[in-house]
Amino acid sequence: MKIEPLDIDMRSHAEAATWWRDASSGLPDSVPPCVKSWLLLETSMTRALQQAFGGTVTVKVLGDRSGNLLPDEVALLDTPARAGHVREVILQCGQRARMAARTVYVSTTLCADLKLRSLGARPLGELLFAEGPPEWLKREFAVIEAGTPLSMLVRRATGRSDERCWARRTVFLLGHERLLVTEIFLPAMLPQGLTVPTSHSSNGRHEDASGAALSALPL
Repeated sequence: MKIEPLDIDMRSHAEAATWWRDASSGLPDSVPPCVKSWLLLETSMTRALQQAFGGTVTVKVLGDRSGNLLPDEVALLDTPARAGHVREVILQCGQRARMAARTVYVSTTLCADLKLRSLGARPLGELLFAEGPPEWLKREFAVIEAGTPLSMLVRRATGRSDERCWARRTVFLLGHERLLVTEIFLPAMLPQGLTVPTSHSSNGRHEDASGAALSALPL
């Protein structure tokens, strides 16, 4: 079934840029309900993946070291720093890669935090949600296009360079320090008709995903 395109002119922006839109005040009607439920999730993404797909979520660490931030990450974190700590992982569940994630921070306090630095193959959600939902400052959503910087992370996760994936990013507060988490929804995360479990939806309502052709992103 054809999906109406997002009311976003992605092509009007530079090829190497990703256009992020604010998600904190709701989403356009053109975002498919099954995608919307994941974008608005307020509880642990790791737990929601476990409930949706069954089995254990395993984390494949692609990198967890000092590195350069993307220009839009610098702007979102409102920092003069151009480098910080960068962690990139793939979350697998049901023997398939469901999500790719990128976490960046520049705070010297966070860079010295042993809990963060020793995560290894454990999901970040274990730390962020250890004492309930963490505080966050800003949340945005986008579609990751081929040829943009984050598409390289998609390629490492899927083996393809032409995938177009929904994504969200959130500026969390961890001990009063800013930490940016970008979550990319890989094609295997959005099979036909799947919605995030109702109990995990931020608005508490089940949203019908029938007829949404999720493997082909609408733009």
